[in-house]
Amino acid sequence: MLRVLVADADPTSRSGWVALLEAERDLRARPAVSAAELVERCESADVVLLVVGDRTAPRMPELLAAVSDRSETPVVVLAATATDELVPQAIEQGAAGALVADAAPTQVVAAVHAAAGGARVDTDTGMVPVTGPLVQRVSHEASPLTAKEVEILALAGEGLSNQEIAGRLYVSVSTVKSHLSHAFGRLGVRHRAAAIAEARRRRVLP
Repeated sequence: MLRVLVADADPTSRSGWVALLEAERDLRARPAVSAAELVERCESADVVLLVVGDRTAPRMPELLAAVSDRSETPVVVLAATATDELVPQAIEQGAAGALVADAAPTQVVAAVHAAAGGARVDTDTGMVPVTGPLVQRVSHEASPLTAKEVEILALAGEGLSNQEIAGRLYVSVSTVKSHLSHAFGRLGVRHRAAAIAEARRRRVLP
């Protein structure tokens, strides 16, 4: 089950996106009604859907940086503006993917799944208008995870945040982030949800 945090300054739009994502059997969506709530909750989400309108566009770099500083959660930007200029800007500023304002709901859902998997769908196919770096997968012969990396990744798979994992294991949050970062590299992924999925696929996690 993927957890999606929907950040949108427009209450009506925000409720609509939450309802749309909740209709998917494998997605659970919840709203972030402010920038502070976005930063506070991003660490416990698998993907952030950041809806950026004309009024909030100037704050996009700040919001992307704040999420990046707080967590490894990928952000998909929905550029709900009069122009498509925000799409390349969002990618340059660290978003895992970006879509134009008139993207179909099915495309938004597909983009969320692509970002959670740590990869993008090729835009040349016309399937999903998501752009961003393509993750290079490592081979099955890659070095196995350490015992501590497995332990931390297992707790992450239970839905615990970095802070909760740190409290459970009596280590610092920075130590948890370091182990997760090393695990991501060994598994050839960029994000928590992708690491958990890949570890389970390799039977490193149950």
